[in-house]
Amino acid sequence: MKNILKEIYAILELRDNEILFLVGMYYKSEIRVLYKKSVQTSVGQNGIITDKARIGNCVRKIIDEANKFLGIDIKRVIFIPPEKQTKINIFKTKILIPNNRNILKEDVDQIISKVKSEASFEKTRYVYFIRPFKYYLDNGREMYKPPIGFSSQKLKLKSIIYSLPINIWISQMKILKYANLERQSIVPRGHVLGTEIASFNKLKIGLNIIEWNKNSIMLNSFVSGVLAKQIEIPDHYDEWLIKPIVDKLDCKPSLAKMYIENFVKLKSKYNNNLVIYSKLSRNQNKYIKFTLQEFNFFVEELIIKELQKIDYSLNTILQTKDLPIIYIGEITNIGGIRNLLLKPGKNVSIHNEQNMAGNEIWLTPLVGAIHHQHIVNKQLGYTKTAVDNNEQFIHKPLLMQLPNIDNEQLNHNASNNRQHQIPA
Repeated sequence: MKNILKEIYAILELRDNEILFLVGMYYKSEIRVLYKKSVQTSVGQNGIITDKARIGNCVRKIIDEANKFLGIDIKRVIFIPPEKQTKINIFKTKILIPNNRNILKEDVDQIISKVKSEASFEKTRYVYFIRPFKYYLDNGREMYKPPIGFSSQKLKLKSIIYSLPINIWISQMKILKYANLERQSIVPRGHVLGTEIASFNKLKIGLNIIEWNKNSIMLNSFVSGVLAKQIEIPDHYDEWLIKPIVDKLDCKPSLAKMYIENFVKLKSKYNNNLVIYSKLSRNQNKYIKFTLQEFNFFVEELIIKELQKIDYSLNTILQTKDLPIIYIGEITNIGGIRNLLLKPGKNVSIHNEQNMAGNEIWLTPLVGAIHHQHIVNKQLGYTKTAVDNNEQFIHKPLLMQLPNIDNEQLNHNASNNRQHQIPA
């Protein structure tokens, strides 16, 4: 009977105000969360770590706690860098195929390595992730898979590259050094979020994944399975939703939030003429009264204004308005917003967080990073995980769509000279 490997992965994400950490196991096509930790603390500002020694020690403490709890020794982590400072670009390169012969695996390796060496065209930025997108042959043929075995005098490649400002990159990587951790791989947050909540076919056809949280809206557009565009819309829940309600009802923010969380999502269960709020306002010098219908109408107007911002960005900036949309994030849990998003005639769905991560939305991209790394390992033909005793050859490499890679993995491939496919 074939021995099925239990793959243990550790994922780390440093955000400006929190440290996110997850240990998960990929086993029998399922992911099991073994350990999770979210620490609210001042990490940095705009991706720059302010106190590297303190944050490094904090990460090390989290690792030690996970090791003790699980009885393992975590050596390396999958790292998710700051997405707000990540820049996505298209990069094109080409190579000549000698003697008009068929394209070999070595040619594909060469052109991908060339992308790595040439893509760092901005000295102020570090390219941390490369996604081969489309290959071009002499006869005008375009291929998304490596064109091994095809005849062509030239091989061209269009890649999507992801980069960070050098100072942010150095700042983030120093934390791993302080915490005595190796870097297994680096993956864009938007990419692994898409990997977790949508099938490859949906991503290949084209999809907008909109992460709507209380402090920002992040728009991720996937084209042909690749995270091709990404923008952030600053969006402060307390300003656009809570403050107008506070002003309208002349109440405290805590009461406004209570009304949002309770009455809006109970819209269909009560008589619309039911009076849900009344008060003699000294500030407004009048008697305030709101029925359920009036309150819902007011809140819907506020929500529609925010949705118009999203539509504008999809239409004019990303130019992907016609693609299907999946929403995820804290704001989608508000009943009134869910009702407006899911209106008939719109190709929109809301991701259900009820999975192995429970209701903790922050875990979703971290779980996606495990899926991503499992696919990469499968195509490389060996498994390297968070712990040393997982590294072993488990199957023959597959010749299929190239997975994603970062520069660390490219260096690993070159040094080992194994006959496996270079990840993309």
